[in-house]
Order: sequence, then structure tokens, then C-alpha cells
Amino acid sequence: MFLTVAYQATSGAAAFTDQDMTLVSDPSVTNLNNHPIFPVPVWIQWAYVLGLTTTRARISAPRLRPITRPVVQPVDSSATPSEAYRLVEYFRHPVALNPVEEIQFLVTKTSAVAETDVAVLTVGDSQRNVPQGDMYTLRCTTAYTPTVGSWTSGALTADDTLQVGRYSIIGLRVNSLAAVAARLIFPGAPIMGGLPQIRPGVIATQSNATEGYWQFRYGVMGEFGQFESFALPQVEVLVPTGQVAAANPEVFLDIVPVRVGARAQ
Repeated sequence: MFLTVAYQATSGAAAFTDQDMTLVSDPSVTNLNNHPIFPVPVWIQWAYVLGLTTTRARISAPRLRPITRPVVQPVDSSATPSEAYRLVEYFRHPVALNPVEEIQFLVTKTSAVAETDVAVLTVGDSQRNVPQGDMYTLRCTTAYTPTVGSWTSGALTADDTLQVGRYSIIGLRVNSLAAVAARLIFPGAPIMGGLPQIRPGVIATQSNATEGYWQFRYGVMGEFGQFESFALPQVEVLVPTGQVAAANPEVFLDIVPVRVGARAQ
């Protein structure tokens, strides 16, 4: 399982090097000096940085600094996520983070342009096993408009009524114009090794016409979480400061039935 957090940095028309980014307000993690801290050891699963003239970013933490602050490269030099996503795939060779240490993102840009830069970080236990069985893709709709500059949640309404049972989510796609990231909130706040809540996320796609990203589908990242047929998760969407949010994000869930039928009494 894994958890996704995001940072922002809004700058004026000036170049800078290693500017500290601020954690987007987030009830799922502890905020210390505008940086997240995790109560248990975790491993970096993937990282993504977006900014119109951003050239690179670094991840900085006490455990990492004695060797080097890992450079996040490439970055997505765009105002909104492009089709050629610039995801850094740490899940191929994860980096460990110590518990209760501040995790910073430091962003660099070389052009004198006012902009908002965004970093998205996903950490987890590096466990990517998923339930076996048939995989179905379930389309869901929402009825809300994300608030700019913060994670904003909404309920999911499935196109089809699921058969009674329990389902595992092993893939996620969220279409939301101007959004950078999206994540799921599960009923009952599932626990991962001491983390208080698990809110696994993805980079948002801008529309149905936008190329999807296979790393977030088909169980590649492992299990996002499980839910009962009568209690779908919610979706949270992040639209950066300076963008105009579009209403009603569209959500696609790759699901595998774990238990079909009512639970025995």
C-alpha cells in the first residue's frame, strides 16, 4: 500500500535554486515546518515535479543528505501535466526514508517567470502484490468542483451497480482538467504499518483524449485499497494555485473481486 502527498511553491518573476516547497494542507500526514513526517519507515515509490520553467528538483531528508540529495529529473516543464509524463519511477529501486524526519522538496528554475510549481511524492511499503482474478474497469462520476490550491474530495457514483461483495482496487485513472494529482480516501481509513491513513494517488489526466499512464493501472503499483460494494471510496483532486478547476472529475477504477456475495453471519 502507499500514500501520496503534494507540495507547492508559488514564485514571482525571478530565477532561483533549491527553493523550499510547502506541503499542501493534508489531514493524512503530520506537518512539521511545512514538510510531511511519517511515523514509520517508508520507501519512495515515485516522484513527479511540474512547473512551467522548472528545470529540476531535489528530495532532502536527514537520512539522505550524508550521501546526496536525490535529484528528481526529468521534470514536467508545463503548466498542467503533459501527455509525456515525467514520472521518476523509484518503485524500480526504492529509496528508504527514516521515520519522523522532515521530507523536503527543493525546486530550481532558471527563467524569470511567475509560476506555481508542484511536486507529488508517493511513499509506501514496497509491497506490490495484488489479489488474483478477473480485473474489471469501473467508471465513476462525481458532482463537485475542486477547490484550487488544496486537496478537495467528492463522492463517487458508479455507472453500474456492483454485485454485493468486496473489491480490490489495483489501478486508477482520474480525468480532471487543470488538476495535477488525485488520490483515493477509503472508508475506515486503512492502516499501513502505523501510518494513520492511506491515500494512494496518481498523476491526473486532463481528459479522455489524454494518453493514460500504465504505471498507475493493472496492478503495477500494487493494491490501492479495498472496499465493500456499498461503500465506495471518495476521490481527492489537487488543482494548483493559479489554475481554473473544472467541475465533475471522471474516475476509472481497475477492480478485482475479492469476495462475491454477502458476508456470512
